Amino acid sequence: MRLFVAARLAADLQARLGALQQELRGLQGRVRWVRPEDIHLTFVFLGEVAAERLAPVREAVEAAADEGPPVFRLRGSGVGAFPVRGSLRVVWVGLEGDLAAAALLKQALEGRLAACGFRPEQREFVPHLTLGRVGRERGRDDRATLERHRAVDLGELPVDAVHLIESRLSPDGARYEALAGFPLRTAA
Repeated sequence: MRLFVAARLAADLQARLGALQQELRGLQGRVRWVRPEDIHLTFVFLGEVAAERLAPVREAVEAAADEGPPVFRLRGSGVGAFPVRGSLRVVWVGLEGDLAAAALLKQALEGRLAACGFRPEQREFVPHLTLGRVGRERGRDDRATLERHRAVDLGELPVDAVHLIESRLSPDGARYEALAGFPLRTAA
């Protein structure tokens, strides 16, 4: 099974992200838009995991939720793309707010998952919400469209739990199923 650990979004934020996707439909190239109900904040992508490893992975994620930072808040703010230069490949909404807590949570997850044989990601953690992925037939660099949405404010994203999620790939795009959710502790 293909797994990742993420924070899920409230329905009102999903709706605002869906409306933003509609505004961005003019981007050049073929964009595969993520269904609004599937948009999430990924902390750790685990990839293919054998079924017999599921129990230790669940335990690791639960332990990280218990020992990581308490509930924290982020805010959806501005549209951007990866890579920074050249043809667009991923269109996203940036996050601001308690990014230090987000980084601590990622660190706690990676530390616990290392005991299960998963290596920490080497690239820098850039918290974001993926709106869509641009297909191989990339059009011109369409950053002007994104620039018009640079200052968009999409509201709060309270991070009060992490979820172990299975991603099932299909010709219609990935389908996500939360296998387990683990609440973060509340501030003392």
